[in-house]
Order: sequence, then structure tokens, then C-alpha cells
Amino acid sequence: MNILLTGATGFIGKELCKHLADEGHQLVILTRNPQRASNTLGPSHEYIQWLEKDSTPWMEVLEDVDGIIHLMGENVGSGLWTAAKREKILNSRVKSGQLLVEALQKTNHKPEFLIQASGVNYYGSSADGAIDETADSGQGFLADVTRAWEDSTAPVEEMGVRRIIIRTGMVLEKGGALDKMALPFRFFMGGPIGGWQWVSWIHLIDEVRAIHFLTTDAHRGVYNLCAPNPVRQREFSRALGKSLKRPSWLPVPAWAVRLLMGQMAEETVLSNLQVKPNRLLQAGFEFKYTHIQNALQDIFS
Repeated sequence: MNILLTGATGFIGKELCKHLADEGHQLVILTRNPQRASNTLGPSHEYIQWLEKDSTPWMEVLEDVDGIIHLMGENVGSGLWTAAKREKILNSRVKSGQLLVEALQKTNHKPEFLIQASGVNYYGSSADGAIDETADSGQGFLADVTRAWEDSTAPVEEMGVRRIIIRTGMVLEKGGALDKMALPFRFFMGGPIGGWQWVSWIHLIDEVRAIHFLTTDAHRGVYNLCAPNPVRQREFSRALGKSLKRPSWLPVPAWAVRLLMGQMAEETVLSNLQVKPNRLLQAGFEFKYTHIQNALQDIFS
């Protein structure tokens, strides 16, 4: 297939590009900086410049693509949530989705599918019991962002485009949030953050495999992209320490994290969501990494 990809130079996007290319797909990378993206991803893909105020330079490309994977969005964890940062997090997601819709409305040929990125934060920052795709949206800044993010591409369904929403948990691999979590362990100062809250996670390999899986057949609607076995923060910390051959003995109390990070802490590292990938499992997807110890052992081996 010929697939248009946004957010290709991001944490998930880079691995997804490699996976899709290995599977024989042709990729068109829509990016703000084509030269930098080419330096990062290699010269084998087609690169088109993303212009927010004018879709004309890249709109013609949409006539020839079979599908779109839309991952574009400001990094939520890079810096404190100032008013300017919050605006950037929201606008980078919503405006890009709206611009894609406007461009598709002008094309004669519509893609078969559009995969819309989202997050488990859709369900809020705390919930009782296990959560599947039927759960309602929760409260909080990130819940508001994910709702608006998902809604930004909803009109493509009226054009006959099969839309898939992927609500992703914490993605595990070197280079992401896991690096920050592993750092104190390397200095023998690691331990659980908070401790009681649920962590909904997925190995990066399974993340990109699941996205590729959802491009096929007639999959549509919402899918939670999380491993089937979420864990408590204390168990996550023990598994991380074991994988790094370090003790997990120095807990970080929730109050200290709140003092340092404010509301950002409640909706990220202290978030309590036990999310299950029921629809993905029902569709027949098979995870490579279903347990946290095996996933972390693979990453740090």
C-alpha cells in the first residue's frame, strides 16, 4: 500500500516507518522539515512539506494514497504545562486533523482508511476497575485534548473513509519516558512513584505491529493499544529494577511528585487507569509482550 504518515519522526513514528517499509509498503512522509526527516528516516521515502496555512503543496499527494496514519502532536511530557505549552499540545493535534479533513474534502480519490492517534488519557486520570473501549470519557486536561483530537478527523467517516482511533498507553522502549524512569535506578536510587496506581503499558514493537494490523481487513472504530496485563506502579518498579539489575527500594511519594509537576503529575505519572485492549484481542491480534517483566527484559537485555 501507499501510506501517508504524519508524526513520522516521533518516538512511535520512527519505528512504524521501519516496520511498514519492511512489510513492503510505500511511505509518503508529511513533515514540517523534509530534509531533517530524510536525514532521520533515510532517503527511501517520499517527503512532502507540511504547511499549516496552505494544503496545496501536499494535497495532490492524497489522490494517490491508500491510507493515512495521523500521529502528529506536540510531546506531552517535554516540559511543564504552562499556558503556552497547553495551547501547543492542543493546537498541534486538533488543527492538523482539521487541515487533513479540509484537504480530503477537496480530493477526488479518498483513502481507504485513516488511523487517528489518541491516548488512554481519554478515560481521565483515575477510574475504578478495568476499562475497555466502551468506557466514557473522563475529566482533565488530557481527556479534553484527546476528545478534541479524535473529533478533529471525525468528518472523514462521512466521506466513506474507514476511521480507526488508537488510544495508546505508555509505550515502552529506550528513548522515551522509560529512559527518565530508568535513570535513578542506574544510580541505585530507583523505586516506585506513588506505588498504588495502575500503569497501562505497551512495548513499542507491539504498538507498531498493532497499528499495521489495524490497516488491514475492515477494522474500524476505537481500539485500546495496551498490553492485556496492566500492572501496579510497585510491580512496574520491581520489574524495571530487576531488568536493570538494580534494587527498587527508594519510593517517591505522590505528594513530592505533585509538588514538582503540579497537575501534570496527576494526569501522567500518577494516572490510575487499568486499561484493557478488548477489541484488539477480539480482532485476533497476538501480542509479543504480554507481561511487564518480559517486555522490560527485552528492552534492557
